[in-house]
Amino acid sequence: MKWALDLRTPSRRGWGIYTLALGMVASFAAMMYASSNGSALASQKFNFQYDFQSESTPPADSNRQPEAYLVSIQGHLARSEYTLAIGLTEQLISAYPNFQLAQWLYAELLNLTIDQSELEKNSALTTLTLTSADKAASINSLQTELSRRLRAILMPPPKATIPAGIGFLSPATEFFAVVDATASRMYVFKNLASASEPHKAELLFHSYASVGLNGLNKEKEGDGRSPVGVYFTQKRLPDKRLPDLYGVGALTLNYPNFLDVHRGRSGSGIWIHGSPSAQYSRAPQASDGCIVLPNDSMRRLMTLGKPKGIPIFIQEKIDWVAPSQYARLPDALSQLLVERYPFLESSLSLKALSFSGGSQYKQAELVHFLTWQDQGQQVALIDLSNTENKRLRTYWVNGADGWTLISESKV
Repeated sequence: MKWALDLRTPSRRGWGIYTLALGMVASFAAMMYASSNGSALASQKFNFQYDFQSESTPPADSNRQPEAYLVSIQGHLARSEYTLAIGLTEQLISAYPNFQLAQWLYAELLNLTIDQSELEKNSALTTLTLTSADKAASINSLQTELSRRLRAILMPPPKATIPAGIGFLSPATEFFAVVDATASRMYVFKNLASASEPHKAELLFHSYASVGLNGLNKEKEGDGRSPVGVYFTQKRLPDKRLPDLYGVGALTLNYPNFLDVHRGRSGSGIWIHGSPSAQYSRAPQASDGCIVLPNDSMRRLMTLGKPKGIPIFIQEKIDWVAPSQYARLPDALSQLLVERYPFLESSLSLKALSFSGGSQYKQAELVHFLTWQDQGQQVALIDLSNTENKRLRTYWVNGADGWTLISESKV
């Protein structure tokens, strides 16, 4: 369906509510605080539509993530059901007392629907005080968070798809996760690869996620950016060993990896961790470079299998493809692998991944194959297990002279 809202003769208050509803899918904060003269709009007809479609509207459920509440609140606002929207926002705050986005939304709804004298009496808004210098930036971050949370529910990845770049994950790799920075989302999968379905995966859960204050493509220590590529979890750090900033705990990542070292990148301490106790979640870009989850999502991630060796695929934007469109090894790279590692020559898993190969599959010498873009070049991470069952991790870059091995190390 498409949500639409039609205001033929809006008052100043009606216009504010309209822009708040529309702002739940895009950044229209400026419209909320502009136009102090509502009468100038009285003769105009406004008929805007949200810029995405939804097949259904999930109901609010206190056992689910707050997105379910936000979608229902959005629906009430689109139908001009302001009292119901406020009531549901109160329920959201009750379920998630430290959720700053919910408190901001509640403040906006109250500001647009009740008298100022009543607003000043409401103690729930005391945590929303902002300095004038920070107000615009804070509102913009909240608008972005709200829009991305709604889109994650109303525009989910197509069913039966996998993230592009996932070429092969051995069944021994039980779980993996991908981070879509432009969507502020982490998707956590259970790997169900088998002989008949070598690229089958089950989406266990997905969660709102924050990245570095200055975005992605980390290059040096202190640049406030999160790295792009494939990283592996190393160890689990419980909350009792960490400051409150890290919430319920953390999973450390192997940044910088050998590709980063080859590229001359510096820095350390890139983790996936929870949120401080005063905040349910952080702004979309807020960390020093870590991936930050709400604490309830972080708890789920920390309880998945062994803490070491979970692939975390961090990208600016994740493209979703059918399992039949999984990433395949270019023939040139396949040939280089066989020349360097003769034990791979009979590997059915290697042949199945080649463009000219067949469709057979076997858990054999190829353990991981993932590919992505780095500095405008295609990069491949390939993990191998040799005849002595020793694991090798290799990084390959496709440059002007073709594929080049830049790193080989034991895992």
